[in-house]
Amino acid sequence: MELALPHVVVRVCGPGVGIDVVASLTVHPVEVSEARDVWEMHRVAGGRPPIVVVVVDPPDAKAIVAETWADLPGVPILIISDSIQPFPPSETGRGGWVDTIPSSQPLQDICWLVLEAVSRAARAPGIVEHPLGPHLIEVDDRGIVTSAALIPDVAIAAIRRLRPGDALPSFVEPLERSTISHAIAQAGAGDTQFHTVRLLDDRGHRHTMAFGMRRVDAARVAILAQPLISGGPIVGRHVNHRDPITGLLTRWAMSRALEAHEADGPAWDRSTVILLMLDHFATISSSIGHRQTDAVLLSVAAALNQVFPYPALTSRLMGDSFVAYVSSAENDEHLHRAERLLTMLGGIDVPGFAPRLPLQASIGVAHMVDGDHDLALRLAEAAAAEARAAGGNRVIVARSPAFTHAQAHELTASMDRGSWEMWLQPVVRHGNGQAVYHEALARFDAGPRHLASRADFFTAGKAEGLLERFDRMMLQRALEMLESHPDARLSVNVSYETFVSRQFPGAYLDLIRRVPDGCERIILEIASRCVAAPDEVARPRLESLAAAGVAVALDDFGSGICRLRYLTQLPLAIVKLDQLVTGYIDDDPLQRDFVRTVVSLCRARGITTVAEYTRSEEQLARLIEDGIDLFQGELFGMPRPAAEAIAPAAVEPARG
Repeated sequence: MELALPHVVVRVCGPGVGIDVVASLTVHPVEVSEARDVWEMHRVAGGRPPIVVVVVDPPDAKAIVAETWADLPGVPILIISDSIQPFPPSETGRGGWVDTIPSSQPLQDICWLVLEAVSRAARAPGIVEHPLGPHLIEVDDRGIVTSAALIPDVAIAAIRRLRPGDALPSFVEPLERSTISHAIAQAGAGDTQFHTVRLLDDRGHRHTMAFGMRRVDAARVAILAQPLISGGPIVGRHVNHRDPITGLLTRWAMSRALEAHEADGPAWDRSTVILLMLDHFATISSSIGHRQTDAVLLSVAAALNQVFPYPALTSRLMGDSFVAYVSSAENDEHLHRAERLLTMLGGIDVPGFAPRLPLQASIGVAHMVDGDHDLALRLAEAAAAEARAAGGNRVIVARSPAFTHAQAHELTASMDRGSWEMWLQPVVRHGNGQAVYHEALARFDAGPRHLASRADFFTAGKAEGLLERFDRMMLQRALEMLESHPDARLSVNVSYETFVSRQFPGAYLDLIRRVPDGCERIILEIASRCVAAPDEVARPRLESLAAAGVAVALDDFGSGICRLRYLTQLPLAIVKLDQLVTGYIDDDPLQRDFVRTVVSLCRARGITTVAEYTRSEEQLARLIEDGIDLFQGELFGMPRPAAEAIAPAAVEPARG
């Protein structure tokens, strides 16, 4: 028997919630295809008929139902619209059914109802494929099973053993029982929940399941349960949205979740980021087997979820790094929670070590400024690195507002008197070691004893509105160097504040065109927050730069918000992969798949890929094998003053 991920076709009939429905469904274990008209519907359904067709905001629902059934007789149809009345049974016909749900409800409720329709269709007799799920289970407010509607033939042992009267939490991995009990209570209170859960079968084996929980009435909660299985004879395309080891959100799913929460407004604008880096993990993982390493990572994920439960968003970013986004900014509470997490990690024994080796971590805590996820993650990362440099096993909170404003004053004074330097770091091709171009970086004297870090600068600059002014100063200094070094090519960073300003890119292009071949020799590096701006803001700016021949590099891809559609729909010349992506460990197939997916898409689009923070020969060898084009990092040279970094020799032109 061939198993299959459920195939759902979403017919999007115009602007509105349709795109959001498609994006939200991709987080769940289903194969999602998008269609804009009957011809696309025919194309995406031709290779593999869908189990359900979802139609979003149809102008003429009856006509689209007739069109759909002419091509796919009897396929169940779910209409998402606020203006469509329920279809009477007499108008469905052909053995199929049509349901309607309002489009004004939250996306997580829409997703749950789509998955419920999938479950209902999958349990119907005579279905050709045997989808893995979802199965439908109902429990009361204490988690006691009241009924279980399973899909015939494919229910795994951990699901088949459930009987009415069983306490569902007792069948869950012990570390996750309190989390699932809390989630059931939250769902019973009306808050639809999605969680990854490990059910135990009769022999104690774990089976990873995706659980979607929604209130039925005052006494019942409905649970849609679907196995998460990597590999094996499974039909259907599916990008992993859950880390197969820990069950936490992957980078893609975290990115989508953050984008969705942007619509929630002020609550998430004041959120907090907690970044955890396990101390000495490379040494630990190389000293114990894969199975024991996985067990350690699973224990870390369970502790993270226990300390930062739903609605916090938790993710495994790479081998030894985890992150939690929490929708509040209360300093003392999150510091206390992070310290509690350290204590819990210290109670996890690393197998294979005598005497006992407790698990330790460096944790950084940062608060979001104006909803800027990328900046908050950078600040948390800098704080975690500071904790590690101080010996690890500690929590450090990113700089305080008082420090930020004081430093902003120092930076303003430095800008006024021009007492900052432009340093350059080479971006090289591995084969010949030649610099393809150099990235221009600022080095500020931010006080008598230290230089401002990148995170400090952007925090201070953002707080005091300095970024637009400084971006322009940096561009002008880079252009001066291009005039005096005709063989050089440089990249400069453009902040989000500059990118969305009215003067961009027109004022920039005016400056760039004054330099011979300036458009071909300057690269503008933008953060993922820039391409996440509304399409009517981002696209015209990028298209204007592309038309002028200016290459745009998407910086730090893989941290914060990152979506594949940026690579396929926007005119980008270069994609720079962040250290959270390029620093994966040898035995981390999920992170390696992420890198190779990005590389494949970029190659298909003619986009050059750059691996930032390349530090070791072993890391370089892995990234070359993954297909990365260019490299930047301490292995090839740290930033140096501009006069020292660029020799008069010719510089190889970059692709793209």
